[in-house]
Amino acid sequence: MFRVMCTMITIIVVALSVSSTQADIPQVINYQGRLTDSTGTPVDTTVDFTFTIYSDSVAGTSLWTETHTSVTVQKGLFSVLLGSMTPLSNTVFDGSVRWLGIQAGSSPESTSRLPLVSSTYAYRAGYADTAAYALSAPGGGGNGWIDNGNYIRLETSADSVGIGVVVPSAKLDVNGDTKIKGRISVGTSHTNTGTNSSIGGGSLNTASGDWSVIGGGNSNDATQTYTTVSGGAVNRASGTGATVSGGTNNKADGSEATVGGGKFNRASGNFSVIAGGGGLADIDSNRVDGGWSAIGGGHGNTITGYHSTIAGGQEHSISGYYSAILGGYADTITSMANYSYLFGIGSKLTSDSTFMVDMPHIRFGDESSGYEFPTQDGSTGQVMATNGSGQLGWTDAPGISQAEADNRYVNKSGDEMNGDLTFDNNDDGTIEAKIDLYNDYANMNFYDGDSLTTKIFGHIYGGVYLFSDTGGLRIQSDASPGGGLIKLYDNNTTEKIILNAGGVSANYTVMLPDSAIDNDEILNEPGIVSAINTASYGLGGSMTDMVVQSITIPTAGYIHVTGRCYIRFSGTRDENGAYIQIDETSGGSIVTGEYVRISVDSSLSIGSYRFPVFVDRIFYKPTAGTYTFRLEGMKYAANGMATTFNHRLTAVFYPTSYGSVSTVVAELSGNPEAVPVAGNADEDTPGTEQAYQVDLRYYELKAKEARMKALEAELELEKARQREENREMR
Repeated sequence: MFRVMCTMITIIVVALSVSSTQADIPQVINYQGRLTDSTGTPVDTTVDFTFTIYSDSVAGTSLWTETHTSVTVQKGLFSVLLGSMTPLSNTVFDGSVRWLGIQAGSSPESTSRLPLVSSTYAYRAGYADTAAYALSAPGGGGNGWIDNGNYIRLETSADSVGIGVVVPSAKLDVNGDTKIKGRISVGTSHTNTGTNSSIGGGSLNTASGDWSVIGGGNSNDATQTYTTVSGGAVNRASGTGATVSGGTNNKADGSEATVGGGKFNRASGNFSVIAGGGGLADIDSNRVDGGWSAIGGGHGNTITGYHSTIAGGQEHSISGYYSAILGGYADTITSMANYSYLFGIGSKLTSDSTFMVDMPHIRFGDESSGYEFPTQDGSTGQVMATNGSGQLGWTDAPGISQAEADNRYVNKSGDEMNGDLTFDNNDDGTIEAKIDLYNDYANMNFYDGDSLTTKIFGHIYGGVYLFSDTGGLRIQSDASPGGGLIKLYDNNTTEKIILNAGGVSANYTVMLPDSAIDNDEILNEPGIVSAINTASYGLGGSMTDMVVQSITIPTAGYIHVTGRCYIRFSGTRDENGAYIQIDETSGGSIVTGEYVRISVDSSLSIGSYRFPVFVDRIFYKPTAGTYTFRLEGMKYAANGMATTFNHRLTAVFYPTSYGSVSTVVAELSGNPEAVPVAGNADEDTPGTEQAYQVDLRYYELKAKEARMKALEAELELEKARQREENREMR
């Protein structure tokens, strides 16, 4: 059960039948009411309302009715426009009092009807029937205003308009809140075409970007979405979200770029910043083309690298990424000097990850008492020392006096040693070790304190015999007639291991104990060579040799070459990648099936990403000789930088045979080169079962291929893990 409590009606139109011009006026009645439940509590709901106009307060004739469905009621309040559903005809109001009945939902219509009366200014409608109305009709005049159809203006040009004030102090004087929807232009000769753009003053400014702002000034342009030019003259903000705070002839062309002021400055990199400065002409201005880079001031400074900074000064240039110049004059950091810092005057950096101070005076502390470094290098062996008054200089390394040297040490020339050589390691007067020369053959005894531990005997062939204190011969090494000789004994007489370069027979060249490997097992033993190159290489569009290694093999066989390096991708949001491979040809093309391709894709943010790279290749060489291999790489996408470092190349030689390389097996095991033979495939099973003769090198190669695929799978897993970590960081 609902009850309509307090109500208010505003009659927008009365006397609907006065003239045909009345049709131009909205013929509706604004009705507002308050709805409660049977207890008098305001409700929050949606209700259907039926409104009826009667000729009497109790009975009378129904002259008009209208139903509004699903009217929103909040805290009991609601509002409708009567006549918006069923038009109010000119017969409803003829000057007699009319009464409004209201029904809410399924509740009965209210028993007390509301009288409909004119609002105060509704009586003005009668004025339309008078001759005086013609004075204010379209094209006419009167009451201070003139309506020319498309424009309404003050009748007297010297008049002012005041809103909320009695005496306007300007042409338009508003006292109170003001709301304007759409473009705003204040000043003269502006062009304002952007959606919701505004120009706060000045002249000849252009705001063509949506939601762009020009605070004032002259001939400024804000051409992209969310751009701002605060003031100044001939400034342009053409990157999305870019800002020029002031100055003259400045341009912020990169997205979210900022120029704080100055003259002829240009921030073209995305998110780049120029705080101020500049010059008298464009050629002398500051310019930032690299994203996320900044110039603090000065003039003639240029940055093309990403994430770099020039604090100020004149005519500096940075092409490297993540680098900085503090100030000064004409310093340069090239594109190969990423992650570098330079303090100098007319200085230049070309190496990666370098911190360089190239200035005539380098001081720590205040100017009068701080320490100043020498301006030139000292001589070989000199050290830097203070003079006790805050000055650093080069001096000879501290040493001992000549008298002390004569008493305690053997000089480099002119002195002879007599007696024992003793060692007092703790400088406490106790001899921890001693060496004595005990005959004319350069034989020596070594002591642990006073205990003899080892004897070394010189030999006629220029060798050394090493004995224990018990006299047991342990090692003999000398240049015997015909070649060098090394023997290892387990006592005075028993030779256990012999290496003899001049042995009379092949078997005597290397002699090992019976339990060791025999001669057949070490025939053509594999050889191994390895090379490391710690230099870094910026890869380009052609193959670059990163490390080169040669190996000499004594006979035909396989050479297994493995390479590894690290690669760093940086400076792009687009795909960046490289090929890494092992080859014998310098500067060749990629070898199908032998290269490793590694890359970062465009889903990553701009940054520096490092990866380990592993690659291998097997070469068969039919003859003995020296063969050269190279670890090489090249870029395949022209985006950002790809830099390699910490390179290693290893070659291992495997002879084709350590004896026989073929055998007979009972099953093919997927070997297409197996040859069927008749015989016992299994010695424990009699008969003539089918068997196969196979080359063991086939299985050797298959095992190496499996290892290589496992390495490739491991590399792909590492790349996937790093991509996942990068997504989590974002």
